[in-house]
Amino acid sequence: MNQDNNLSHYENADDEIDLREIFDVFWSQKRLIVICTALASIIALMYSLYLPNKYTSKALLAPTQQSESISNSLSSISGLASLAGVSMPSSSAGNITEEAWETLSSFAFFKDNILPNIFLPDLMAVKSWDAKTNTLSYKQDLYDITDNKWEVIPSAQLAFTVYQEIFTKSRDTKTGFTTISIKHQSPYVARAWLDSIVSAINKQFRQDQKIRASLSIEYLNKQIAKTSYTEIQQELSALIQQETEKLMLVEANQDYIFKEIDPPIVPELKSEPQRAFICIFGFLMGGILGLLLALGKHYLRENN
Repeated sequence: MNQDNNLSHYENADDEIDLREIFDVFWSQKRLIVICTALASIIALMYSLYLPNKYTSKALLAPTQQSESISNSLSSISGLASLAGVSMPSSSAGNITEEAWETLSSFAFFKDNILPNIFLPDLMAVKSWDAKTNTLSYKQDLYDITDNKWEVIPSAQLAFTVYQEIFTKSRDTKTGFTTISIKHQSPYVARAWLDSIVSAINKQFRQDQKIRASLSIEYLNKQIAKTSYTEIQQELSALIQQETEKLMLVEANQDYIFKEIDPPIVPELKSEPQRAFICIFGFLMGGILGLLLALGKHYLRENN
């Protein structure tokens, strides 16, 4: 027992000596630690000042459509229709809101609806925004605003890659409310692009649903002509009425997919960079680097 107590005492003594030795090393190398911390802090400060301000415009959207498909209605008469020699489409239910949610971040939607309606240099070559004159400056090595000439014209895929970095979306699974946002050096550009996105997604699905409803009506009319069964004709006529009502809804409703609960605004406060956080992070990293260099220098000298 006494031997164990002695070993414990020696271990504690060794720990105390080690900690005291480490503290002495830090104190003797305090100049190196201060220099590393100061340099890292200055670099972090310069980097944070170099980064341009960016503003985030947000919009809160509510879905206006849930399920727009006649497949469930068709499934109720598919058995009877097959006996009468009438072919019906497969009953695969689709949720138009889910389709719109995925479309928002798709390359096809960006290429067909967003890219043609924006000024490409604002996406690919913007350098900074002047708040006093509300003007953007561009990187000369990429785009010459005077001659309206690109050094190399960016491809649609490259533009989409940059777009993905500034566009974000999120959704509340309980309420279905969707939040979309655009981040840009100019708050006015961010708001304008967000307005364009909401308008484009509603317009695209209005057109798509108009085509689908028209084709469904045409198809159902053909099926009515193929059968003499009164019950099936009545069911198909009811489906035609549903699709006709859908056409009326498409024509009358501009906000066919999403309704703006909180429309996008021109933000007054920047969203990034977080300069205080960058400076504090640089200060801490510089201090840690200085401590590690001090320890490394000390033990390397001892080994030599």
